[in-house]
Amino acid sequence: GWLQGTSKEDKDEKKDEEPWEMTTEVWGAWGTADHRPIKVRGPSYLTDSVKIPAGDFVFRTAHVQIFKTDNDLKHVMHKPQTKTFADKWLRLQRKWRNKHQPQGEGAAETQRSTEINLYTRPFLFVMNFVLCGSPEHWNVVLYFVYDKSSGQGQEDDRTKRMLALLSKFCASGKEFCDRRVKVIPRIVNGNWLVQKGVGSKPAIMGTKISQGYFCSVDNNYMEVSVDISSSSMAKHMLSLVTGCSTFEMDLVFLLEAQEEEHLPEVPLGGVRIKNCDVAQLLSVSVPPPPPPPSSSSSSSAAGGGAGGVGHEQ
Repeated sequence: GWLQGTSKEDKDEKKDEEPWEMTTEVWGAWGTADHRPIKVRGPSYLTDSVKIPAGDFVFRTAHVQIFKTDNDLKHVMHKPQTKTFADKWLRLQRKWRNKHQPQGEGAAETQRSTEINLYTRPFLFVMNFVLCGSPEHWNVVLYFVYDKSSGQGQEDDRTKRMLALLSKFCASGKEFCDRRVKVIPRIVNGNWLVQKGVGSKPAIMGTKISQGYFCSVDNNYMEVSVDISSSSMAKHMLSLVTGCSTFEMDLVFLLEAQEEEHLPEVPLGGVRIKNCDVAQLLSVSVPPPPPPPSSSSSSSAAGGGAGGVGHEQ
């Protein structure tokens, strides 16, 4: 099935294979990043600044979408288009709720969960990169899945440590989240100009780029919306990559460990994007955003905007 992960035995057999297994799309191809060149903060990093090999990803790369729209789409999970991964995910979550949550008489009195569920149902982490232009807008949407309920997830200490930080991240406000989402880029194949322009240093994006956070308890996901338009440097890096006809780039994501209890760091997930031809991007029609709420209205996950934090039940 589309949510099923790869078994540990299959991973051991395939980890040294080249080329990387890729999924072909009309605009290019995508797959899982190579974690082996990546180093992260070690167990005593706060005192010795020593980094260690990252190890395997906790989340599986489930899907990648790159498309253009007529209106900016800063919360892709809120307005999923038919036959997209987001639409499929929300239908899956609806089926799960119908099966596991109380229905009918007495259901209203049953206390609903107010926290995400990382252990008994699949959880989705979404990175939504938004470039607002004129007249077109672009979205690069990366979907990562953790599904312990199907046997994909492991119960080792590193996984528990990473999930504990993720739970805290999903329950926290913008200031905390802005200082945690870290990306490690790596140009696998590309010309010197692209390699020089993109680099390979870890970056906390929220300190330089406007980000929004949308967490849904009912649908069990966290979406990080990254407004590329808010940074001239980020737009320059994107133009270098999209202007190169032949390239492969890995993007590895993690939540930065800033306390000893969360060390050593554990990579959440990683994606490889290959030969993205922007001339082949599909167009998605997106309704214009609703007018901003009045000052007396409360903010929600649907209306929090790229710079806010939203939480849905």
